[in-house]
Amino acid sequence: MTPPRLIDLAPAKVNVTLRVTGRREDGYHLLDSVVVFTDFGARLSLAPHDRVDDRLTLGGTFVAALAGQPAADNLILRALRGFRRRLAPVPSMHAHLDKNLPVAAGLGGGSSDAAACLRLLARHSGISLDDPRLADLAADLGADVPVCLHRQSARVTGIGDGLEELPDWPRLGIVLINPGRGLATPAVFSARASDFRPPDPTARTVATAAAVAAFVSAGGNDLRAAATALAPEIEDALSLAAHAPEALAHGLSGSGATCFALFADTAAARRQAVLWQHRYPGWWIRSGLAGEA
Repeated sequence: MTPPRLIDLAPAKVNVTLRVTGRREDGYHLLDSVVVFTDFGARLSLAPHDRVDDRLTLGGTFVAALAGQPAADNLILRALRGFRRRLAPVPSMHAHLDKNLPVAAGLGGGSSDAAACLRLLARHSGISLDDPRLADLAADLGADVPVCLHRQSARVTGIGDGLEELPDWPRLGIVLINPGRGLATPAVFSARASDFRPPDPTARTVATAAAVAAFVSAGGNDLRAAATALAPEIEDALSLAAHAPEALAHGLSGSGATCFALFADTAAARRQAVLWQHRYPGWWIRSGLAGEA
């Protein structure tokens, strides 16, 4: 009998606010960011196979953007090797990723892919997602992997090691807009010239759409000026979002170049996305639900 194929969603991670609060001596920046997840993204499947080594195949809308990248460095394969070494002796796997999120877009794509792999392996092995060994492995794979592991709205602080779940954060409609540009996160941080801001712990009090609108508008993104200097098209996308009649709030996700607009429900988000897709057929524009994936 053929072993069952395990399938999971690797959703987009959207930083609806991002404050840069400091910098460590080793060069890592300290952040204070509220993160939500969409109900769409990449799709990862795992199936045991009889080969000695793990295998990764790729498909999906943005598969061409991954061409030429060394397979051994892919976070999915690193997650497989790390899980086998540190948690459970799972068999060799054939992993297939449908890459449906743009690359270098401020959406945590690679981290979300790795987290999906860890979730599938944990399910396969009967290991809880709350197992501290899994959390340690996620952190070793990358700063964004721990928050992606649980796919829950959260406040992320430090270098990604501080996680505060936000169970009352409302689920809202969202439109993501990428004007066809990728941005390397290190380049954006290097171009950043503004001062540090203090943390804002009030995210835990946000429980309504109106409160989200106020919090996101006030919080902003401290990487916006650097990102738009490197990719001026971002301002065009932000202007679109700012003038959407039904939008509650808008902003830039992470280091860009993807922007977002939040709506009261998915129907309003879908209406706006359709209009923008007709107007900008060369841009990547997707609508759905923002909250817990």
